[in-house]
Amino acid sequence: MIEGLKSKKRIRMFAIAMALTFLLTGAVAAYAASGGVVIIDGEPKEVPQKMMPGSVIIYDNQLQPKVIKGGYIENETQQNVETEDSIKDSILNCLKPVPITDDMTAAEKELAEWENRLVSGLKEQIVPETLTKKPFQPTIYPEMKVVYDEITGDINNIYYPDADDPSGYSIHNIPTDSNQ
Repeated sequence: MIEGLKSKKRIRMFAIAMALTFLLTGAVAAYAASGGVVIIDGEPKEVPQKMMPGSVIIYDNQLQPKVIKGGYIENETQQNVETEDSIKDSILNCLKPVPITDDMTAAEKELAEWENRLVSGLKEQIVPETLTKKPFQPTIYPEMKVVYDEITGDINNIYYPDADDPSGYSIHNIPTDSNQ
């Protein structure tokens, strides 16, 4: 009977551990990919990774952004982006040890202790990890145009001034030190 209980509990705990690993990995990857908009004194200090869908920004010669269409996302609720720490906190809050009570049988106590060791091991794996990969951050050049996706609001394309293109911009004319 104990082996049957252990087997069922192991399968359940393994499934929980895999789900938590998947959620943590996916959430951290999503956070890394989406970046965040840091707004200080009403202006971003880096190219925003996310704007209102369909937004367009053109930087002037002093590298200051001018919103041509759309606008900034000003708060985390609108961005729908969680920080790495809030993701970890959410997962850690769900990983609670099983209370061992006097009315438990020896087999139940043994199983609860095993589950508690598993929870403790998962907590140790989650806490020390840190996000090491920063989101893509393009260099800002004079007259650079950043176009955001019409649906997601993520960066769609970055265009650079190009006198040879009829539109005045090209995605292929990335400035170098010699043609800035």
